[in-house]
Amino acid sequence: MLRDRAAAGTAVMFSSHQLDLVEELCDDVVVVAHGRDRLGGTLDSVRAAAGYRRLEVRLAGGAPVVPPAGTEPDADARADRDGVSRLRVAVDAAYDVSNRWTS
Repeated sequence: MLRDRAAAGTAVMFSSHQLDLVEELCDDVVVVAHGRDRLGGTLDSVRAAAGYRRLEVRLAGGAPVVPPAGTEPDADARADRDGVSRLRVAVDAAYDVSNRWTS
């Protein structure tokens, strides 16, 4: 219904903490913190301005993903639960299957 309204030219405001829904439904976003606009624009521009991204990784066998020593602050393991490793990595960092961080 929201997409139909937007396609018909109606301005639609959608507020959510569930970023997967925001990514699916919205073209432009505004990040609000403490009652003020902190960041806004297209999803791509907001992602690029973040400086880091969060990744969820599940390896075969459920082994945790551990950033190699010396990669901080480019990589930070946040949690490992139910076979899913949650990482925070620099936007320009990449993780390959041989367990090495690359730029």
